[in-house]
Amino acid sequence: MEVLASRESRNPELGSFYNYDPAQILRETFDALWESLNFIQELIFEEVRQQSFRDMPSKQGGLWSIPEDPDALQYWWNAIGATDRGRLYRAQATGKTHVEAEQFLNSETSTTVEWRKMIQSYWKSVGMGNPANEVLFVGRLAVVEEMSASTDGV
Repeated sequence: MEVLASRESRNPELGSFYNYDPAQILRETFDALWESLNFIQELIFEEVRQQSFRDMPSKQGGLWSIPEDPDALQYWWNAIGATDRGRLYRAQATGKTHVEAEQFLNSETSTTVEWRKMIQSYWKSVGMGNPANEVLFVGRLAVVEEMSASTDGV
């Protein structure tokens, strides 16, 4: 078997961008596979929606939002609001919504049959009542204000 690259011998065909560190290659491979799983799962979400739940807003064109619920706000503030990764805004929205159970959005390695069962539960709103629930929204949106821990009690 021909070795394309190793730490000892660099292959000029791979260019200077290639990382010869096996641990880094493994991390990059894992990240690429995870992104691929997410992409495939999103395609299946949309396929199931088009086949069985046409009246629901599409995840591909929708906006993710949080229910106006103190427990949900606290959950999501801790998850994204209190870091540099995101901000929370209060908004006025008019359009189609679907309250979804976040538990069905993971991209664990499963069979597509298992994913389809999970996705059916997602569109049927099975497992609701969890502060981790999200709202998928399609329509008109007007931002009212940026939320903060000091003014919104989260």
